[in-house]
Amino acid sequence: MAKTHEAGIPAGMGDKPGLRSFDRVPESWGPRISTGLADLAAIRPGPDDADAEADAHFLLVFQSPQRRRELRLDAARSTIFDAPAGSLEIVPAGASYFSRWQHPMECLLLSLEPARLQQFAQREFGVGRIELRALKPGTVDRTANGIAGLLRDEMRRADHSPARLYIESLTTALMVHIVRSHSSLAEQPEAQPLRGGLSPRVWRDMEDFIRENLAADIALASLASRAGLSYSHFLRAFRQTTGVSPHRYIMQLRAYQARHQAATSRIPLKQIAAQCGFASQSHMTTVLKALLNETPGEVRRQSGAAAIQDQVENSWT
Repeated sequence: MAKTHEAGIPAGMGDKPGLRSFDRVPESWGPRISTGLADLAAIRPGPDDADAEADAHFLLVFQSPQRRRELRLDAARSTIFDAPAGSLEIVPAGASYFSRWQHPMECLLLSLEPARLQQFAQREFGVGRIELRALKPGTVDRTANGIAGLLRDEMRRADHSPARLYIESLTTALMVHIVRSHSSLAEQPEAQPLRGGLSPRVWRDMEDFIRENLAADIALASLASRAGLSYSHFLRAFRQTTGVSPHRYIMQLRAYQARHQAATSRIPLKQIAAQCGFASQSHMTTVLKALLNETPGEVRRQSGAAAIQDQVENSWT
């Protein structure tokens, strides 16, 4: 059986300098995405085994059960166990790692470089250093599994590319949960979270920035930085201010702008989609149908019928 790293390192590639483990994940295993927070892959590898040293922190959330999975970390003896769906596996950076799985599996893989973890811990929790903890094999984490399922679904969408802000928001939630529950920080008293929404001044600046950059691929880092908050505190404060997440708020603005342009102009719908920040015309159609219960084509046809009616009525006056 050919050996691969759990993150997808084909045999014989481990000696190539400058190539990260995550970069070796075969494209055939599933979609991958890299953000400013972490690298993610929604993978479906077949039966195989892995024997390597982790060059980053690896987190695997199993969306399918794994019978008789074999795992060994560092010098410990191999353990053979059944991993239910929802199991979480943590491989700290630097750990020697061996695993064997006898059945096809589906899981979300998160690769996190140590420097990124420390930056995240400093920004979110104000601590200079933390360590991730390996878990007992087969440990189920329902919170991690729920977030991982949302990430998997977004990454596997066929109608448009993954929404960056949505992916980053979910990744933030997953990382906050992992650090709070499965790191050295879990042993410390939890700090009280910040309360309240965005101040009126910050909100005015935020709203102006979003409207001015509606067609752009807005990053969570840009929004949180403008507010002067950590990612998780910004997401909570934004929702408290608006009642919705930043991703949904931006999609609502895009939908209303697209509807207005479709009703009041003859600009091709494909061009309207690009101007409003949608990935494609079909993506725009999907969003308008979901949020406004009408498509851009229906809006345009209705506006055209209304214009003809106005001309007829005006001709009798």
